[in-house]
Amino acid sequence: MVDDGRVPLESLVTVHAISEGAIAFDGLRVRALRVNHPPVDHAFAYRFDGSKSVTFSGDTTYHPPLADFAKGSDLLIHEALLPEGYAPRPHRGWRKAAPPPDGVAYHD
Repeated sequence: MVDDGRVPLESLVTVHAISEGAIAFDGLRVRALRVNHPPVDHAFAYRFDGSKSVTFSGDTTYHPPLADFAKGSDLLIHEALLPEGYAPRPHRGWRKAAPPPDGVAYHD
């Protein structure tokens, strides 16, 4: 392996393994919510509450607890990936298994 001159990651970050629930870091509250993201078994949405609130989640199947978890956030970042040429995989609980509740939108 060639050394590309980067600072080792271990000196820049402290890793905290968390599960569903909340932890606090110097005035920042971090919460995790397990989401349904087949085939991944350990997928989480995260909410960061400080002077503002930010919720981040990856793409997931229809999951009402995520809407409740993100409610009131100043910013919701909801990542999804479906670039051209990538064949979607139908999986359990596909997004159209149930209509979204009022105020919740999704993109086909």
